[in-house]
Amino acid sequence: MGDAEPIIWEGVYGTFAEAVVAARGQGFRSGTYLQRYRSAMEECIDTVRMRGLIPAFHAQRTTHLAPLVATVLARQGSASVFDFGGGFGIGYLACRSQLPAADNALRYQIVDFPEVCEAARTLFPDDEMLRFDSEISAAEGQRFDIVYSASALQYLEDWKSATVMLAGLEAPLLLLSDVFAGDIDAFTTLQVYHESMIPHSFLNIAELVDHLRERGYDLLLQDISRGVRREVVDRLPMTNLPPERRIPHAWHLLFRRRA
Repeated sequence: MGDAEPIIWEGVYGTFAEAVVAARGQGFRSGTYLQRYRSAMEECIDTVRMRGLIPAFHAQRTTHLAPLVATVLARQGSASVFDFGGGFGIGYLACRSQLPAADNALRYQIVDFPEVCEAARTLFPDDEMLRFDSEISAAEGQRFDIVYSASALQYLEDWKSATVMLAGLEAPLLLLSDVFAGDIDAFTTLQVYHESMIPHSFLNIAELVDHLRERGYDLLLQDISRGVRREVVDRLPMTNLPPERRIPHAWHLLFRRRA
């Protein structure tokens, strides 16, 4: 028999609030997360300074971002991205790594937890093209070519309100990467992350697409979110959950704002 499949998610909860009660640890505010992410980012920053490509493992959720930014740069010479849940800036570094034309031409704004923003700013003390904020309202009144969010919606109790705010920025393009959704009834579980158990939702993909269509965004592209999770390649290890709750993979979903 082969090795047991790693357990990433445990339990099925009727509501997100119930999962919050069962959760433990600080999750993405924990010292473990901040230290590990910072170490990975320092490696990536050094690579970008040497004009290299950042490691594929770190860039696996940004697969479609750099090509999308490239099309905007080619059309108008500059590009602006709003990244919801962008962490320490891995999306920005992926673009800088892959796109020589992005130097001094890519304006990038990230919203994330205050602890993440505080730590991330120290990595980019002199970069005037990159900004970190802890509130989405910081983007109000600004124009962006691309609104982007990778692997973030699943951690929100009210993902619909968040996407309403993202759609409200009225960017021509909205890219959601690593979206945990499928042809299933939406549910919440707990993600096992080091010493933490984090509430994590799985969405119904038709509900998500319809919700954004109602906000003026039509689905333009869908693609499988490929990558490695606990040494499992290109699929989600969910065999410990009931069969009707499993999905084979997450998604990259690109939406275009209706004229």
